[in-house]
Amino acid sequence: MIAHRIGHVLAVAQGRSVLVTPSQEPMESRMLGHHGAWTVDEQAIPLIVS
Repeated sequence: MIAHRIGHVLAVAQGRSVLVTPSQEPMESRMLGHHGAWTVDEQAIPLIVS
């Protein structure tokens, strides 16, 4: 369970939005594309490297 990691505010990006924290994640915040998952099926997609 990750309930202990959730603070007082929970923000969820939808559509073409992305939530970043440049001061905490400088490299990730500069990325042009981000991927998120809403369902267990989306989260379970394996990484394929070619």
